[in-house]
This record gives sequence, C-alpha cells and structure tokens, in this order.
Amino acid sequence: MKKLLLLLFVLPLIFVSCGSDDDNSLSLKEAEKTLKYGNTYQINASSDNKITYTSENEYHATVSESGLITAGRIGETNILLTDGNDTKEFKVTVNPESNLYPEPNVEFGISKSDLIKKLGTPDYQTSEGIRYDNYSSNAPQVAYLFDSSDKLETSVTMVKTAYSSELGTFLGERYVYGTSIEEDYTLIFINNLKLENATMMIGASLYNTSYWMTIYTTYTHQKSSSAKQATMLQSINELMK
Repeated sequence: MKKLLLLLFVLPLIFVSCGSDDDNSLSLKEAEKTLKYGNTYQINASSDNKITYTSENEYHATVSESGLITAGRIGETNILLTDGNDTKEFKVTVNPESNLYPEPNVEFGISKSDLIKKLGTPDYQTSEGIRYDNYSSNAPQVAYLFDSSDKLETSVTMVKTAYSSELGTFLGERYVYGTSIEEDYTLIFINNLKLENATMMIGASLYNTSYWMTIYTTYTHQKSSSAKQATMLQSINELMK
C-alpha cells in the first residue's frame, strides 16, 4: 500500500518535470520567409536560454545577434538557431525585384558542341563563337565565346539602353559590386562577398547608343591585358554583325 501511495505521488512530479522541459525548449513561430534584396525580417523565436543565430550562406542573407535577417543576393539559405539544447532552421528565399533578362549559360569549360545541344542551332557563328537572336525582349541577343580548345570562356548579352537604370538593379540583386577591380567596364560585379573567393566577373559597358554589353567571364584575380580585351571585343564585334 505504501509503495502504491509513493508511486501515485511521484508520477505527477515526473509529468510536471517533462512539461517544464518542453516549455523551456526552443520555439519558432515561423520556419521560412521570402524576401527581396535589402529587405529585413525579424525572426520570432523564444527560449529560456540565449539564442544564437548563424547564416549558412551570407551571400544570400545575413542575420544579427538578435535574429534580424537582411536579404542579400537572390537564392536560398538557412538561418540556424540554437539555444545550447535545441537547434532549428529558418529558411530564407531571396527573390529579385528585376527580371530584366534571362541570364546566359555560364558553364565555363563546356564544349561548343555540348552547349549547342543545350541551346539549339545558333543564328550565327564564327570561328570564335556563336550567337542567338530573339533571346528576350529586353536583351535581344546573346553570344558565347570559346577558347582555342572550343571550351566556353565568355558569355555576352546585349541589353537595350532603354533599361539602363534597371540594369544596375538587376546585376546588384544577383552579384556584388566589385569596387576594387580595375577593368575597362562601367559596372563590375563578382559572384562572392570576398574578392579572393570570386570565380566569375560580370562587366557591363555601353556597346553603342542602343545596347549595353554585359560580359560574364571567369575571374582569375588578374587584370586582363589590353591585347586580350581588344581581341575579345573584336570577337564580339564579329558575332554581332
């Protein structure tokens, strides 16, 4: 009888203890959010312990010590929350404000024949590259330049100057402005927050009164020689005849 009474007394304490642990666990009101570049959002999370926030990829989103998210370049990443006992993920999707044109293929190193298999028969080609017309309403032409081994090394889009102001927004939502790169372009962007980790450079300059020329190419951390840039421009001119 005494054992039964003791059991009846202990069981409620066990349940109360378990309920208390659940109340102290990390809770998250929402688990995902879609934002635009530069937007902020405060994560709504609670715990009896201090919560630590970490971004898996700061290229797409950063987060403050208090859980305030700032959207970066378009794409997806997770914000990791931990209170020392529990860990949760908060998914961040960054969508663009501008969809000025579909970006060209940038599989640098792909062969010309394999690229043509993907994109179809080009409208025009030279020994250095291929061109497609009617690419999009805002960027009518796209071209691809290949090295001496017929491997893709540069992609080019021709964007109408009527969209000059939007072009900066379009590129800025996707890439990081490369202020420390000295190249012969009006606008220069890279595909990483840190210059030393960048693998691609995007340069934009006026081609003529009708078009901006946006060039996507591998970034080698070395300034291209004037002769190489002149050769590339000549190849582009040949393709855009």
